[in-house]
Amino acid sequence: MPDGFSGNETISIIDITGKRRMIVSATSHKTVVNINFLAVGVYILEINREKGREAQLLVKK
Repeated sequence: MPDGFSGNETISIIDITGKRRMIVSATSHKTVVNINFLAVGVYILEINREKGREAQLLVKK
């Protein structure tokens, strides 16, 4: 998770069709997200913060 944790972040995992597969409230700057239930594939990891939104590709093998 990026620097500047304010305690008001959410983490979303979105599949290739745009469906939100998971939404988690971040409780610290080292929040662990269990993705074992996700099928192999490419997802978007979206972090919503007070200062804006950041998105990264997540590849599950």
